[in-house]
Amino acid sequence: ANIVVEVLDARDPEGGRCLELEAKAKAKEGGGLLLVLNKVDLVPAANAKKWLRELAKVAPVVPFVAAEKEKNGAIPSQIEATSVDLLRTTLQKHFPHLPSASVLLAGFPHAGKASLLSLLHRHLPPAPAGTPFSLSPTLSVLPTPLIT
Repeated sequence: ANIVVEVLDARDPEGGRCLELEAKAKAKEGGGLLLVLNKVDLVPAANAKKWLRELAKVAPVVPFVAAEKEKNGAIPSQIEATSVDLLRTTLQKHFPHLPSASVLLAGFPHAGKASLLSLLHRHLPPAPAGTPFSLSPTLSVLPTPLIT
């Protein structure tokens, strides 16, 4: 993968970081690291903003809400679409030099990797099993086993 997207739980972002993986991703020529601060809706706004500022010192960071539910249990599609658009825009902004890229999702268990993938699947065109699906014409997500 060219880009490592490390998914962190906003309730304990520091505890979910893998510094070795981050260092390797940032050192890789032609690649990079993007941090996703997931579950920002579960922490006070001031805490989320503080972590976004701190993590931005390490790598580009995206606040994310992967599983916001309304009272009836439905997930509002506009929140989902906003999260997906923000992720896509951030990837394209920080990695424009890549003619095409593959993205590896990494993170500790329950950080929200599966929720993020599920959300991407709902908002992007479907891909055949075992093939990448596109975030844009030049960015694709590989359906690989997740690092836990």
